[in-house]
Amino acid sequence: MYLAALAMVVGGAFVIAVGRRATSGRLPRDGHGGVRTRITTLSDDTWYPSQRVAGPWIVASGSAIAFGGSIIFMARPDDDTGLTIAASAALIAGVAALVGALLASRVAHGVVEAEGGQGRADRPGKSVN
Repeated sequence: MYLAALAMVVGGAFVIAVGRRATSGRLPRDGHGGVRTRITTLSDDTWYPSQRVAGPWIVASGSAIAFGGSIIFMARPDDDTGLTIAASAALIAGVAALVGALLASRVAHGVVEAEGGQGRADRPGKSVN
């Protein structure tokens, strides 16, 4: 159980780092983190605003996981209670990630609509439609 708690803390810290980079506008579009949908990866014009909006929610998701792992590690509960804490942390993290993804998508769609519905495909071979 303690190895899983440690993995939750380390994984949560990694997710927090990704969220902080997204919020500050330093998360690259060609990387592996962030909200990666067809519309958010369409161009830099859709990527950076959508990640700034999702960033705090990504941080909240990572914080929930890290906090749950910390509680398990420090409180040393029995297996059933530890699983309940882990499941609760995962549920909170999932809801936060979903809200962030929905907001990011909404912002990206707004950018595309503001550009007249065309969007700008910065990557060769990518279709706007």
